[in-house]
Amino acid sequence: MIFVKVRKQFDRAAMSVALLFVIMPAIGLVSGTAFLIGSYSGGYLEADLSNDPDTYWYIILLELGVVLGLVGLALFDFPFIKSTYERVLSYKAENKVIAYIGLYLILPIIVVIFCFILLLIFDA
Repeated sequence: MIFVKVRKQFDRAAMSVALLFVIMPAIGLVSGTAFLIGSYSGGYLEADLSNDPDTYWYIILLELGVVLGLVGLALFDFPFIKSTYERVLSYKAENKVIAYIGLYLILPIIVVIFCFILLLIFDA
């Protein structure tokens, strides 16, 4: 099974979002002040290159990482993930009771228990 495949034509939606997101690090590199905007403008963060260079470069690299991730999604296709998703949907259609119990009851309980175990391990 092929995990990653190059697309014949790049995804225009992902590339346009990447081009919109590249504006923030470009402004930060030109002005010397990097900024992050959280969801609904709740988590606004600003860092100046002269006052706090570590946070400044962290924000710039984080934004460039998001842009590179979106460019990767625009240029590459993931057939393994797509086929796994289709198999889960077909299994869910064939075995509704087992799928609903597993996906909507057991899986959330396992995820919550895993989160509590991580909190206990890392003493947060």
